[in-house]
Amino acid sequence: GYKGHGLSSMVEILCAIIPGIPFGPHIPSMYGYDIKKPRHLGQHYMVIKTDVVSSHKDFISNLQSMTDEVRALNSVSDTNVMLPGDPEIKCSNYRKRNGIPISNELFKEFIDISKKYEVEF
Repeated sequence: GYKGHGLSSMVEILCAIIPGIPFGPHIPSMYGYDIKKPRHLGQHYMVIKTDVVSSHKDFISNLQSMTDEVRALNSVSDTNVMLPGDPEIKCSNYRKRNGIPISNELFKEFIDISKKYEVEF
């Protein structure tokens, strides 16, 4: 929608237009591109001193309330409403409990490398 487009346009302006580097379709693809040539990717860092307008304690409390309310919203599907980072946290927690899945080929490669360098695997 228009709000998402406005937000993505602001990110593009901050990360590409202001520093004068390629934007949108002008950014070289990360696949099939000569890795020895720089891609000239932009970044933008914004630091906000929240305690100028409210206490740090209030900021954290309000942020926690907002995230709790968003996650408690009714979903149109069978999945929970998530915030950015939630799927990665869920995956990380699962893998801490159950391990990281790897293919048989990669497992064999790890075994071969561990033998070659005489390290336990």
